[in-house]
Amino acid sequence: YPLVLSEDERHKLWFRQDTEFSLPRAFVCLILENPVHKISAKNAVLLEMFVELLSLNMSGTIYNAEVALLEYACSVENRGVVIKVNGLNEKLPSLFKMVVDSVASFSTTQGDFDMIKEGLHRSYRNSDLDPEAFCRSTRLRVLLPQYWSSSQRDSEIDALTIQDLTELLEQYGAHMFAEMLIQGNMTPEEAKDLAVYLRREMDFGPLSREQRFKPGVKWLPEGSLVTVEMANRDPDSPNTVVTDYYQSCPRTDRDSTIASLLVSCMEEPAFDDLRTKKQLGYTVSLNYHNYEMVAFSLTVVSQPAKNSVEKVEECMQNFVAGFCETLKSWNKKIFQSHVSQKIILNLLCLYVCNEA
Repeated sequence: YPLVLSEDERHKLWFRQDTEFSLPRAFVCLILENPVHKISAKNAVLLEMFVELLSLNMSGTIYNAEVALLEYACSVENRGVVIKVNGLNEKLPSLFKMVVDSVASFSTTQGDFDMIKEGLHRSYRNSDLDPEAFCRSTRLRVLLPQYWSSSQRDSEIDALTIQDLTELLEQYGAHMFAEMLIQGNMTPEEAKDLAVYLRREMDFGPLSREQRFKPGVKWLPEGSLVTVEMANRDPDSPNTVVTDYYQSCPRTDRDSTIASLLVSCMEEPAFDDLRTKKQLGYTVSLNYHNYEMVAFSLTVVSQPAKNSVEKVEECMQNFVAGFCETLKSWNKKIFQSHVSQKIILNLLCLYVCNEA
């Protein structure tokens, strides 16, 4: 497991050295935490624009990095901006420092700003027209008080200016908490050097614990049934999306593992029953949600012309209830086979992450 190499009020550095495979690769994940984008839809859009403009500014660097077998990614997550770089360990520190320099000296032009704004505008509109994306957005709006939907973001984007972006970045950069994970074929000293470089070049103030991101997922009343129906934003779409979301006890490592295993066990039977046998729709999916409580969802994309929403919902609930009875009939051998498959899948995911 990763160990904490250094920590203070401004940063925390996690490190795990590759002592088993000795591959010439390394991975760095940097979270620049400041949940200012959770305050309003306007701030959320501006931070997305910053990430897009940063990647545009670095397009030449990114191209050269890819030629040198290095990769870069930047996104906006719950805690703030997340930057990831990975690839050959010899050149990775150079790429990381270039990214830090680009963030610290960020600027843009009116032309680039308008281009990115138009691109996000199209993206928000397309997301609203996608039934699955719209259904997911609706679920998140119910569960997360600080979640801003595509339509809410789109309503803000036209009025935004470069001055708005500059003011947000000044507010964002004044107080941050930088959390880093470095793993692979690097030494602790090299990892510490990158953390020192980050703090020196960006020179940000500390973020108090009161200002740190708090998930705040809503708890649904125990035993309750909450129904949310929304009309499709695309009147020409033939599809209807039905999602059943289930919440349970507060999440612990053990309960989280059990819930993840449960979802894995349900995936194949759900597809076989709801898709193959009952032919409710082409898409049937199960997802485990990593909230502060145990939660998972079952989603079916159907066409009302073939199956009514009421029929789809009834079949979904019957499947979950029936699977609970099926679990009771499993013997130790069947259960252990599912556990073994889940372990193999987790190890495969870990291997792919290390390879990335």
